[in-house]
Amino acid sequence: MSKGAKVINTKLTKVEKQISNLIAKDLKKENIFFSGIDLIDQKHNGDINVTSPTGIKTYYDISGKNLAKTFWKELKA
Repeated sequence: MSKGAKVINTKLTKVEKQISNLIAKDLKKENIFFSGIDLIDQKHNGDINVTSPTGIKTYYDISGKNLAKTFWKELKA
């Protein structure tokens, strides 16, 4: 996004959900509960952002959903 990519609000495909769930299992084993992964053309491109998942603000801007608030609420539970 920092290089000028256009951001659109869309739903994940079945394949993207499968990839996300598979990666999530491994991340949770490593106690990583918040990260960003890059999916392009329904494929994981090898980038997993665990130190700075920058899309959270952009997601809020296009969806109105505050993932930061949800994350901290769920983490405390």
